[in-house]
Amino acid sequence: MITGHRGAAALAPENTLSAIQKAVESGIEWVEIDTQLSADNIPVIVHDKTVKRCSNGKGCVGELTLAELKALDVGSWFSNEFAGETIPTLEETLLACKKMV
Repeated sequence: MITGHRGAAALAPENTLSAIQKAVESGIEWVEIDTQLSADNIPVIVHDKTVKRCSNGKGCVGELTLAELKALDVGSWFSNEFAGETIPTLEETLLACKKMV
């Protein structure tokens, strides 16, 4: 079994819908993603405890609201191609996966 780590993190910004889509396009049937709760208790897909490494923001995921997390760009650090990519919620991710299959 081949599993995409944080989606296809070598092809798109990790833990994004684009990374999961790239995994699907590459024929990967399974992906591993990371989930944390936002300050308003919404499950979001992000690995690090802070948003510093993979976004244009700063702060702890659990101390930021969903609106604050959604305002961040989590794609530009990877490539201009992914500028404007946002942190997906678990619900958005599961719905997107259902459509990708």
